[in-house]
Amino acid sequence: MKIADIKKDIGHKLSSSINEIADKSEKIMDEELSGFYAGGTPTYYERTGTLGTTPQVADKYCSSNSAGVTLFLNQDISYATGNFTGAEVIDAAELGAAGIVGKSGFWKRSEERIKQTVDDVLSKKFK
Repeated sequence: MKIADIKKDIGHKLSSSINEIADKSEKIMDEELSGFYAGGTPTYYERTGTLGTTPQVADKYCSSNSAGVTLFLNQDISYATGNFTGAEVIDAAELGAAGIVGKSGFWKRSEERIKQTVDDVLSKKFK
């Protein structure tokens, strides 16, 4: 096999890996946010579900010398009630603070699961 063919093969495997990692990561974030809502029902405020819309996958890229995907919780959310910003709501929900009812730690668990997913996908594709 020629060097050019090897590079092409690596590029295809890496591009495929990035797409698989992005898809699985989005699913992980969605699962963890769904888990947050299963952590209890508030009695003194109305749950809107807005936090569940925050997982984002962006900037998938693969070039000859780097590859990656950007994953984040969109902080540009707003609520009609209360005076927290989107970022403050995400932080309070993650930490289980400010009286927000739900299963905290969703982002930390997402990060851990996504790191394992990256390892699993890459080790499978590049045996």
